Amino acid sequence: MDKQNKEIKFIDCPTCESKVGAEVLSSSTYFGEELDIGLVVYLLKCPICSLPICVVSELDVGGTADESQLEDGPLERVWPYPKKNFFDLPTSVEQSLEEAEKCFNINANLACTVMCRRALESLCVDLAVSGKSLPDKLKELKTKEIIDGRLAEWGETLRQMGNIGAHASNKHISKQDARDILDFTMAICDYVYTLTRKYDKFKERHQEKQAQSPPKTIPTDRPQ
Repeated sequence: MDKQNKEIKFIDCPTCESKVGAEVLSSSTYFGEELDIGLVVYLLKCPICSLPICVVSELDVGGTADESQLEDGPLERVWPYPKKNFFDLPTSVEQSLEEAEKCFNINANLACTVMCRRALESLCVDLAVSGKSLPDKLKELKTKEIIDGRLAEWGETLRQMGNIGAHASNKHISKQDARDILDFTMAICDYVYTLTRKYDKFKERHQEKQAQSPPKTIPTDRPQ
């Protein structure tokens, strides 16, 4: 393809921390069986730092698989640092995490850590933890075995970093620290809500299967 005719897609580059016109290196389109929704996957290249970026977009197929008549929907970055989808979370926790991610994306690192702490506070409120302070609430979560020792340690770190962001001081929070704090917060929420719920459903399915299975009978007549 001629350099002047290269296909360009505009996407946020996580390394350059800005929206760039990325070159399309390759693409692949997939259509579901009923052709209601299609997906197109693009491999892009940042023109500034050369970072490869993978994005996906939904296509409104409308009953036809003629690619020439299809238009991309919004592009969603799936690598690196994909946008996190918050499923099955209480509204207050979800809103705090979304705000934290928005702050991170605009380099508001102090604000990001504050919103991460708020997400942790909202989690404790949702679980009706009775401790007066956040450290007390984290200890209660651990005592009730809602979180384990490692997650409790992460939670205490989140609390301390959130204090740095919330109170006036000369302390600084780097971009990498903000990234890690955001990841730790998401991991705690995933563990408490998503993974715990999945495990409970897993146990229910296997208990139902065991209940439906006919009991094994032991033969009473033995050959002489």
